[in-house]
Formats: sequence, C-alpha cells, structure tokens
Amino acid sequence: MATMKENLEQILKEARGENVESLAIITRDGLTITSDVSAGLDEEILAAMMATIYKAAEIAASRLKKSTAKRIITEFNDESVIITSIEPKALLVTIVKSKGDYELVCKKIDTTAEKIEKVFS
Repeated sequence: MATMKENLEQILKEARGENVESLAIITRDGLTITSDVSAGLDEEILAAMMATIYKAAEIAASRLKKSTAKRIITEFNDESVIITSIEPKALLVTIVKSKGDYELVCKKIDTTAEKIEKVFS
C-alpha cells in the first residue's frame, strides 16, 4: 500500500501538463509537504514565499470582512503562480505558462485539490 507522500506525489505527477510547469503542496506555515518543481527552482523558498502571500491575502480578507481566499493568482509576463487553498492546513502552488487557458487550468487545479483533500482526510 502506498504511503500518503507517495499518493500525493502521484497526484502532482498526474496534474503536470503542457501549461503546468511546477506544483507544490505546502503547509500554511511555508513548509513543503511534497513537490514536483522545475529544475533550478528552490522549493523551500517557493513554499515560504507562497505561504506569506496567502497569509497576507487572509489578513486582507479579514479586514474587508470577507471569507478566506480560495485562490490567489499572480500574473507575470511569461507565467503565473496560482495558490489554491486545500482545507484545512495546506496550499497547492501551481506555476503555469501565462498563455494557457485559465479556465481549463483552474478546473484541473480544482480537481487536483479535491484529490489531495481526500488523501488528507
């Protein structure tokens, strides 16, 4: 029987595609649970930065009296970073090529997040 980490690694491998360059499952404190990132990308720094961005969005939502963010998208010239909440303790970080179809990518991310939630439950 596969371990939790092996199951999560398999889910990330299945989510990788033409537009998806890197994926990571991180804690809300910025620690990497598992990842499938491109060469040259420091997953520890990535996890810390993405958790910080998500925490800032949570604080902003609280001040605006809004619910917790489901997804945060940061667009750059050549790629985008999508941070998706996986309740209750994790985040899915996805780096995608900017020229991709966001609706399709977000559906794939949602499906991936649901699979990850099942492993955690």
